[in-house]
Amino acid sequence: MSKVNLCDICDFQGGSQPPKSQWTTLQQDGYIRMLQIRDFTQPGKVKAEYVKMTNTTKCCLKDDILIARYGASLGKILTGLSGAYNVAMTKAVPNEAVISKKFLYYFLCSDTFQNCILNVGVRAAQAGFNKEDLSNIELYCPDLSIQNKICKILELVDVLVNKSKLQLDELDLLVKSRFVEMFGDLNSNEKNWGKESLKHHAKVIVGYPFKSKDYTETGIRIVGGYNLMQGYVVWSECKYWERIDGYEKYLLEADDIVMAMDRPWVNGGFKISKIDGRELPALLIQRTACIRAIDIEQDYLYMLLNSDCFAEHCNIKGSLVPHISNKDIDSFEIFIPPHELQMEFAYFIKQVDKSKLAIQQSLDELETLKKSLMQQYFG
Repeated sequence: MSKVNLCDICDFQGGSQPPKSQWTTLQQDGYIRMLQIRDFTQPGKVKAEYVKMTNTTKCCLKDDILIARYGASLGKILTGLSGAYNVAMTKAVPNEAVISKKFLYYFLCSDTFQNCILNVGVRAAQAGFNKEDLSNIELYCPDLSIQNKICKILELVDVLVNKSKLQLDELDLLVKSRFVEMFGDLNSNEKNWGKESLKHHAKVIVGYPFKSKDYTETGIRIVGGYNLMQGYVVWSECKYWERIDGYEKYLLEADDIVMAMDRPWVNGGFKISKIDGRELPALLIQRTACIRAIDIEQDYLYMLLNSDCFAEHCNIKGSLVPHISNKDIDSFEIFIPPHELQMEFAYFIKQVDKSKLAIQQSLDELETLKKSLMQQYFG
């Protein structure tokens, strides 16, 4: 089976960008929802905005496929919402007599397409692509009946992946529920726990100012704000340092709490995570804090630092680069319930973590399987 040119079987239509003065948060006759990338990537956290329908408004249906054109979201494949879409996205419109929308969707998600887009972004002065940049991309495009069979296989894997992710989310909700059950609503401190500054019960270590020019291709991984997310570290995006000698102070330990100090707040929460011991050794970079409990339970402390109380305490300063200081962290007043209660909660966390580990291993296997299938179908 020979390859076909993507642009021969698919059109790409850029979005429109009404002036911000014409946007409104009120839904009304003659207006349509204006979609931005964050509407897709942050569902439920973005307030809908609307613009007046005109003959230049570019619209999409719920099952249409959009591609993020530039910036940090370059190449993201977006679908599931209807409305008008802005210039940060382009709509992929397939010739459905030749290629189905679902088959096109999976191709656009594949490494074959994504690597092409990222290579274009690297070459451009401002990361991005246009229709001409896609003109050399080719793919295998079998008969529609075969496309349908391939999509059904990939959809089944997606169902299992999403089920595993939902199980992990539900376990996180269970932990939060158990925390409130045991320690009460901390905003009102209904159980009248005593409070003391965190500095009396935990050690705060700020990372070392590693120089980017001295990074190596392999070695000891570096953890910092650049690869810290809410609740996890993107280990695949780590930079490397050649040795540990002389930097022992900045070596992370299993269950250490790490927090971004620059641009710490994202998507309604802090970029804060607990280190998985299986990923060590790793070093901490500057403008990132490691918080290590001394005489309280680390799991209890982690939940406190993810609470509204800590968010309200932190004085995030700066407009260009919002940041918090180690003094902000040190001065956070933590509730001190009986240590036996903290230990009970920590034991509960360990049992939940065992369940999460089993689910995560299954999820990793499913994602490996999907990657293999995508390579087989689209590589």
